[in-house]
Amino acid sequence: MKKEEFIQFVAKNIKYHLPSEFKDFKIEVGKHMGLVISEKKSPNTIKIYLDESYEKFMENKNIFPVMETVANNITQGWHTVGKIRDEKRQAIEFVNNYAEVKKHLQFVLRDPDFTEIPMNQIKTELGSYVALYEINMDKNDAEHISIPITDKLTKRWGITADQLYQDTIKVQAAWNQPLLADLLEMGAYLNGGTRPDNLLSADKIDDTGLYVLTNYKLYNGAAMIVHDEMAQKIGNLLQMDYYILPSTVHELLVYPDNGVISITQLQAELFSKVRSGQVRFLFGSTAKMGAGTNVQDRLIALHHLDVPWKPSDIEQQEGRILRQGNQNEKVQIFRYVTEGTFDSYMWQLLENKQKFVGQIMTSKSPVRSCEDVDEAVLSFAEIKALATGNPYIKEKMELDIEVAKLKVLKANHNANRYRLENQIVHDYPLKISNEKVRIQQLQEDLKCYQSYQMKNQDRFEMIIENVTFDDKELAGKAIRTAAKKENRLGESVEIGTYQGFTMFVSYNHISNSYNLKLQNQRSYLIELGENGLGNIIRINNALDNIPKHIARAKQNLQTYESQLEDAKIEVMKEFPKEADLKEKTDRLSELNALLNMDQSNHEIVAEEQIEEQETEEVTNKTQRNEVVPKFGTR
Repeated sequence: MKKEEFIQFVAKNIKYHLPSEFKDFKIEVGKHMGLVISEKKSPNTIKIYLDESYEKFMENKNIFPVMETVANNITQGWHTVGKIRDEKRQAIEFVNNYAEVKKHLQFVLRDPDFTEIPMNQIKTELGSYVALYEINMDKNDAEHISIPITDKLTKRWGITADQLYQDTIKVQAAWNQPLLADLLEMGAYLNGGTRPDNLLSADKIDDTGLYVLTNYKLYNGAAMIVHDEMAQKIGNLLQMDYYILPSTVHELLVYPDNGVISITQLQAELFSKVRSGQVRFLFGSTAKMGAGTNVQDRLIALHHLDVPWKPSDIEQQEGRILRQGNQNEKVQIFRYVTEGTFDSYMWQLLENKQKFVGQIMTSKSPVRSCEDVDEAVLSFAEIKALATGNPYIKEKMELDIEVAKLKVLKANHNANRYRLENQIVHDYPLKISNEKVRIQQLQEDLKCYQSYQMKNQDRFEMIIENVTFDDKELAGKAIRTAAKKENRLGESVEIGTYQGFTMFVSYNHISNSYNLKLQNQRSYLIELGENGLGNIIRINNALDNIPKHIARAKQNLQTYESQLEDAKIEVMKEFPKEADLKEKTDRLSELNALLNMDQSNHEIVAEEQIEEQETEEVTNKTQRNEVVPKFGTR
């Protein structure tokens, strides 16, 4: 049976498998080879696709279980669509009925500096914060659903913003009582302890600690500050001014301005909440959140909101998140640059500083000087070019970077040439000469050793302190005894001869051991042990290895001679990107002339205007940074 035939068969016979409630339903084949089920008295329509059902039928060739499955899908689908439509109709009826809606009103506190506030949503300003109005549609404590209240809804209800405020206050007070508790007690409660005392019921608060303002459900508790005279009541209890510090939408931190709690202690409390995940967003300057800010446990993203002045500031900022102890395997770092502003210039200046610091710290570049970038000043032409988005300034900045890179490459090339020239004139000839002398001396030592062995193949003879030994073990012990008798100043002392080599002993203070040196044309060092026969074996091994030293020296000589020839070829090569450097340098000179960057004569009036503008910007910036509202009775 083909798929089309299967679908037609199901559409014709499916009613025999459906409940009786579907006897008057219309069932037909849709455009995409599925079933379309509808009812004349209902606007509901559902579609059932039969791809999977056809595959099951083709597997076992049994149509009955397939038809039962399709019938179950139709029944469940129809009832689900009906339920959704009924709930939607009920929700519309509910929202249109303000008498029911006002039982579910709630405030949600937001900070407009960090949260976009919809233009049409009803709100009440509270210091630096904004209280938004919502309809709380919660079904249970684990599921929080809300509908924002807009000006369109208030018009539909025919109420004013003041009436909405008063109704919300009443509902909030009846639905969820505010709670002011000691921060430490609240922390213990969240970890399974007992509920802390509500300090709002006290006459006054004698302790001057940190407090949490929330509600008994610990949900949307930051909005409790919106309650009538709440700010005044807290001030009366504390009997002093205080700060409200944002934490989350579920609570606020109350910080009494008593001069007792230090900023360090306040920071420690805040950082602890960040590490535990209670505070999810942290804003601050590099100075305030640099070294000592250990909040990395759960950090997932870092945003550079401005361009710092020093490369070390970048390291400090990113060190807050790129840090051992972060539980996330991957993190994100964002940097923001605005076109047509000083951002690009500042980042370029920062890059130049880091390059010079890196050259000094790593010695990877021969550069040994740098302009005082801390006193770099933009000319008026540069300012105008940046402010107007002049394309020439962008080209100039790109060329500055490219020319700087090429100059470093050329400096490295020249430094390499100077190094090769020095190696050609001094290093390689000296190494070659030394290796030739070493080979000659080793060959003479080998000849001496071999000639002595040919004359005395079957006898052992070693002279120690004018005593001739023919027993190897006794001779080895005598060497050790002679070494121990000598002073421990590290000086080498002659004690005898062996196989034509003079023997010297010395004490090694570092390894606390005694050494024997065999001396002829060259020296061979052996560390002495306690075993006499073992010492003789070590001495013979050292002499037997002379041919290996000769082979190694010849290999070194061949390597140095080859390196000398290679150096003579490399030193004649010119810088491969010389033409590219000249072309970019010439273009950069043209751009500097075009932008009038080298002009330094400016009118005094223009300088005064710039200074006035900078003063005004600093004043405005200082005002904008005052974002923490302060409440109190004074």
